[in-house]
Amino acid sequence: MKRVVFGVSVALALMLVASSASAVTWVQYKSSKYGVAMKLPAGTQMAASEVGGGWAALAAKFGPAKLFAVTKLGVQASPAQIEAFGMKLTGIAGNYWKMIAQGKGEHGWTWYRIYQASNSTHVVWAVLGTGAKGSYLMLLWTTVADATAHTADYKTWAYNVVLF
Repeated sequence: MKRVVFGVSVALALMLVASSASAVTWVQYKSSKYGVAMKLPAGTQMAASEVGGGWAALAAKFGPAKLFAVTKLGVQASPAQIEAFGMKLTGIAGNYWKMIAQGKGEHGWTWYRIYQASNSTHVVWAVLGTGAKGSYLMLLWTTVADATAHTADYKTWAYNVVLF
């Protein structure tokens, strides 16, 4: 059984909402308020949080994987700023981050980058960039065992995050 955890963190705020399912079916999740759409396992419960100053987060939990979705509305941050925040949030040093894709002007992104990062216990897929509503950092964080079993699914998630 494949599990995905979608958690979102902004500064000191981290929300996790548990959900379970017997079979994994991917469905489209869409938040008009934050201008983002992505595929998530059916049954995943989402929670939203606004912590002020334009910071917003979405959170969910599904199995051993965690997805942190953080946005700064109204700000066009640089790649270096978002990458540094991602490294700080995950605790995985920059030399362990491997860029696997990048682009401009696609799927609502002004620019985007997709990374895979890992340490001895976890693998993270990071989708980051900017769009019309602001700057985004989405981290799908899971165990090495889960990542090995579901690499194709997690890459599909990473390549299908859309801004609008």
